[in-house]
Parts: sequence; C-alpha cells; structure tokens
Amino acid sequence: MFLIVFILIFETDLVFGLKRPVCFINDPCILTDYPYRRICNSLNESLSFNFIKSCLNDYSYLELCYDLKDNYRILDNNSFKSTLTMFENLKLRYSRIRFWNLKGIYLNTFNVNKTSSIINLSFYNSILKIYNSLQINYFSNRNFYTRIYFEDRIVYSEQVDPFLFSNIHVQNLKFSYMSNTFYRKNYIQFKNESSKDPNLKSNIESLILYQVENILINLDLVNKYLFAETIDLLISGKINQIEANVFKELKNLRFLYLDMYFVKGLFHKGLDWLNKINNDLRIDPLNSTDINLNKDRIFHIKIAYDTEQSDSRLLNANDIFPEEDFCLYEKFPFNQMIFLTVDDLEKEYFPNYYNYTCTLKWIQKYNTKYLSYDIRFFYVKNNDFGNFNECDYEYLVKNCKFNTTPIRLDLQILREFIIVFNSIILIFFIPILSLVLILMSIIIYNALKDKKFKNTIYQYLRSYSLLSLTYTILTLLNLLNECSFPTGLICSSVYNNPYVQYYQIIFIDFLSNIIKFALNSNILGFSLHRIYLIEKKHSKFSIIFNKITFRKFCIITLIIGTLINLIQLYTHSLNLLDPSEDYPKTSLLFGDYLTEKIYTIIKSIYLLSNFFNSILFWFLNLIVDVILILKFSSSLEESEKLKCKMNSKIRDLNKGKNMKKRILYLTILNTSLGVFLKFFEIFPSVHAFLVNLIASNFTIENYMQFFLNVICGHLLFHKLMKNVCQLFFIFNILIADLYFLISDSKLRNTFGGFISAFSPSRNQSQMPQSSDSEHFSGLKKIIKNEFIYNFDNFFLK
Repeated sequence: MFLIVFILIFETDLVFGLKRPVCFINDPCILTDYPYRRICNSLNESLSFNFIKSCLNDYSYLELCYDLKDNYRILDNNSFKSTLTMFENLKLRYSRIRFWNLKGIYLNTFNVNKTSSIINLSFYNSILKIYNSLQINYFSNRNFYTRIYFEDRIVYSEQVDPFLFSNIHVQNLKFSYMSNTFYRKNYIQFKNESSKDPNLKSNIESLILYQVENILINLDLVNKYLFAETIDLLISGKINQIEANVFKELKNLRFLYLDMYFVKGLFHKGLDWLNKINNDLRIDPLNSTDINLNKDRIFHIKIAYDTEQSDSRLLNANDIFPEEDFCLYEKFPFNQMIFLTVDDLEKEYFPNYYNYTCTLKWIQKYNTKYLSYDIRFFYVKNNDFGNFNECDYEYLVKNCKFNTTPIRLDLQILREFIIVFNSIILIFFIPILSLVLILMSIIIYNALKDKKFKNTIYQYLRSYSLLSLTYTILTLLNLLNECSFPTGLICSSVYNNPYVQYYQIIFIDFLSNIIKFALNSNILGFSLHRIYLIEKKHSKFSIIFNKITFRKFCIITLIIGTLINLIQLYTHSLNLLDPSEDYPKTSLLFGDYLTEKIYTIIKSIYLLSNFFNSILFWFLNLIVDVILILKFSSSLEESEKLKCKMNSKIRDLNKGKNMKKRILYLTILNTSLGVFLKFFEIFPSVHAFLVNLIASNFTIENYMQFFLNVICGHLLFHKLMKNVCQLFFIFNILIADLYFLISDSKLRNTFGGFISAFSPSRNQSQMPQSSDSEHFSGLKKIIKNEFIYNFDNFFLK
C-alpha cells in the first residue's frame, strides 16, 4: 500500500508538476505538456489574455482541444465564431481546433466570414448528426479556408445534409474508418434532394477516405454537387465496388489514389467505372497535339502503399498486374486521357534486375506522353517505360482468356477476423474464465486456512490462490481502458480518462506484472519443493533451496519482481488527448532531455523486463517440470523393482504403481498445457524487441517488415495477441488450480464441502438403507480412504 501511494504521488507530480511549462497560469482551459496545446471542457471557454501574452510569444501555432465528455454538446455557429475571432486576434498563420465528444453539428456552423489563418478542424469520438438551425446565411465568397478531418470513432449519419460544407473553401475533407462489414455498418451518405439547391457552392479540393472497410463508392457518398469542384480523391483501405457513373459525374476530378493491398480485388470486379472517365473524349495517344489540346482532362490513377505499409515490400506491382491478368486490361481506355502509375518499392530497392510484367507495361505504354503535363508524375517512383518490344502483345491479344489470378492475401478478411476474435475474447472468454477463477481462488484460499494445511506445499498453494485472485480482479477492471481498434466492437467510454490511464500505468503495467512475476515464481518454487520431497539423494541446489523459508522466498520474489518491473512506470505516461498515441502513451518520461546513450540503456532495461516476465520463466518452468516428470518416472521404476522382490504384497504395489502413474500423467498434462499456453507470452517481448530494432535503423527481412508494419502496425494484430496472452495466462492459472484439486484429496474434500454447503439440502424423508447396503457403503469408504491416503502421500513426498 505504501508503494502504491508513493507511485501515485510520483506519477501525479511528474505529469502536473515537473512536466508543467513555465508559463502555467490559472486559466479556464487545462494546460497540457505542450505549451501550444490547451484542453477546454466547454465550447464557451476561451483563453485569457495572460496566457496569450506569456505562452505564445515564441509560438506561431496554437491548438485548442474541446473535450466535452461531461456535457455532450452540439457545435453551433456562435461558439465556432468566437473561437475563430480569438485566432484572428492572435494573428496566427496556422492553428488547429480539435473536438471530442460532440453529439452533433448545427447546419450553419461553418457559415463564417473571411479568416486570414488556415484552420485545421479535427473531430474525435463524436456523432456526425446534422441539426437544422432556424436560419442559414449564405455567403457569396468562400474565404474561410480550412482542412476538416473526421478521425477516430466517429458515428456517421446516413443522411448528412451537404449544406454543412456550403460556401467554404476546404483544402482536405477527410472521413476516417468508415466500415460496411457484417458486424459494423458505419458510413456517411449525403442527402440528394437538398444537393440540387443552387445555393450549395462549395470548393472541396481533396476528398480523403481513410482506412475504409468494404465501402461502396457511389453518388450517395461522393455527392456530385458537393464535390463538383473536387480535384483529388484519395482512398486507403478496401473498396467493395465503384459504381459506373461516379467518375462520369465528377467532371473536375483529375487524381485518384488507390491502396496497393486492395486494388487488385477492385480491378477484378470490373472496369466499367474506369471506362466512364472522360467517356466523351477520344484522342490519339500518340498525337502530342491531341494531348496538348486536352491536357486539362488528364486523369491520373496512382497505386501506392498506405503510410503504415510504406516500409513493407511483400506485395509489388507485378503481384497487382501479373501476366495472367492481361486480358482484363486489354481494352484499357488509352484514348480517354487516362494513365496509371505504381509506386513500387521493389523496383526502388532492386532496380537492376527487377522488370515489370507485360501487363503493366501495356497499361503504362503511353505514360511518357503525359510526362510534361501532370506535375504529380514527377513524384511517381520507379516507373519503367522501356523494353516494350520484349512482350509479344499480338500473341497475348489473340489468346485472351479472362482467367484472373486469385488474390494472394486479402487484408480485409484478416482485419475482420482480428477484430471479431478480439471482441469475443474480451466479451466472453476473459470475463467468464475470470469469474470462475475468482470463485475458485476464494474457495481454495479459505479452504487452506484450516490448521491441517500447514505443510510448505500448502503455503505455496495458498499464496498462489491469493495472487491469482488479485491478478484476475485487476485484469477484469482493465476493460475500462479497452479501445484497441478504431472500427472495433468494444470501446470503453472512459478509456482516455486520466484516472483510467493512471490505473493502467500503476495497476496493470506495473503492479499486475509484479503479481505475474510472483505467480510464475510461486509455481517454480512449488515444483522445486516437490522435487526435493521426491529425491532420495538431494542435490546441492535442492538443499540450499529447501533452507529458504517460505516467507523469505516471498520477500525475495516481491523485491526482484518490483525492481524488474519498475521500468514500466518510466516508459508509460499520461496521454492528454493526443490522438496519435495510445492511452496511456508509451514514451519515456523526460525522454527529450536524455542523451542517446541513456535512452538506449533505459530501452534495453525495458526489453529485459519483458524478457524476464515471459521468455525466461517459460524456459525455467519447462526445465523444472521436465526434471519433476523424470523424478516421477524414476520413482515408478523403483516401484517396479520392488514389485519383483516382494511377491506377497504385489496387490498393494500394483495399486501404488497405478496411483503414481495417474499423478505422472496429470503432471505431464499440466506441464504440456502450461508450456503451450505460456508460449504465446513470448510474442509481446519479441514484437517489442523487433520494433526497437527497426527504430534503431536495423535492416530486417521483407516478410518481417510486412508483419510489423502491416499486420501489427496497420491491422493491430499485436493488440489481439496481448489479449490472447491475457486469456491464456488466466486459463493456465485455472488449470493449475484444477491440478491442485485433483492431486490432493484433503484440498478436494474441503473444496467439495464448501460447494455442498451452498447446494440444496437433501430430502430428509429418504428411505433407510438396508444392512447389506450399509455394509457395502462402509467397505467402499474404507477402500476410498486407503486410496486417497496413498495418493496424497505420493503427491506430498
């Protein structure tokens, strides 16, 4: 308790004291660890003149965060105007406003006058529901220049009025994490009936659909009136399909970005949408005059990796456009001013021997004609426009068979599996197993209070029950901090609350790891003590270990566990609404003030801490359990020899041998399950080690880069594995408790008595038994007691 109180004071002082900037002022908005960022709990709050004067002299940027978790509000025009007026008075060129926990936006919110600064608006944990105001003022000019991002955990409405974005100049309009899966449907659709109003005049330069899942691109999503002036459409994630008329209606669209890992499946569903682009245009792609006359109609399709995938080269351009798919692109609309490029890292790293397929060369054969017209063309990497003569296109065209190659890897299926399986673990498996384990631990702990359980073995069991009870309760409460996946089924409403983050840092990252260390040590000590009891000739190590009292063993375990896991407090800190980090965030306290050498030492200690809690104990428990099994086997061999010498007592020896075999088989089963379940705990340590290797600029294989950057970084597989390890560890504790119960009759009888005390009472009017049945019942009891005595004798010795 003293340690916990000390940690609370230490952590609170770090976050609100030592990390506090010099310009701290008693302001209505909360100060963060960045001088330019303030968190306000009300839309009506604004910064004081003292803060502006003291804190912003050295900054040309300001970020306001409105966190409305205590009073969900609708963003209205007056509140928005007052914030913009404050920014105008500050005369900052660039500023950001973040909104959390909005329950809606009034339709006229963005109808404001001219602003001189660029305002970035970001929305999180909010509902995109539009509320109609009594009056909408239409401004003829569009001088409000902004970027609008709808980011994490937005609940999209299917009927959004496009007038929300009317008469404003939006450089980037971003909708993130829209999904259309069997377990979650959350995507935006605009009203079409109000779109035809002539007052709807917006200038949205770029539309970004970020990390979408199985979305249909149609005119309900890409409204032809709202996005009439849109030039760029950038899509990352999986598109289920593109309706044919979408790009026909968007006359000004000139650039389409598609995700490398999902574009092949899109193309395999048909290219009708591609043929509708510039379908009124027919030019000669070899005629430079035709191209020059229609240069404003050039449509550039770029296929590239998403940002999280940028360091992975598992999938390349030849996988997207293999030779077998040539017939699909035979009638590529070259005469409609469309050209396609691929950002292929494989070509960048291996330029000498890497050659594109004939299919891709066919698609790109006229790309050089657009070289001087599209400025983005210069930023396209590794496009090979030569060696067309190497391909026999006449033969390919004549022998066309529309047999496309199967998709090697569908990340969307993997993403859905990860999210659904993670939800099942958190909703069903962990709570059910935890409740069973809590009940069993309480019963076993109370049962072991009896005076007959004074043996050292029972002290280990009692300690194990208490530790497992504490660990399981902490694990259940950790669901308060659960919100791993942006499109997941489970997200706690208080996961970013500072108190919940403190609970995660102190009780989960630190205290829970100490308890886990103690549980592993307890099992290790229990096994070593059993080996000592079985051995006839004790080894030096067994003699030394047996001299250590149980109390000393517990003290040593807690001290070592605390020292090893103390680094966990230093590597996690409170996240005050930084959406790019986890809650709490993994970062070194005062990391900016450390030298590179000290920083490396601390990170090494952190990795060693993970190593001790997982890999080392897995290896030690395996070795000790194997030794224990060998000792059991040796005992069985001695019984067999004794059987040959003592024929008169062969019946009793057979009974003892059978009992020993049962315990041996139970031990082998318990060891095998424990080794299997604990093996998965190696994954978090290995993952942390590899991530630090990459951060230190170490080169690793392509498949490992793909796993770390895409499977873990993009699909968050490591967060699923963290919950799987949690589940398996609880299951392993439960199996160990069952092993103790089955192996020890005293404990089993006490446990059964406790259970029967809560069972319904038996009928008192039962018929009395006959004398023969009473005699037979008494005989069974004698045999049973004799069996139990021998069984326990072997278990303890």
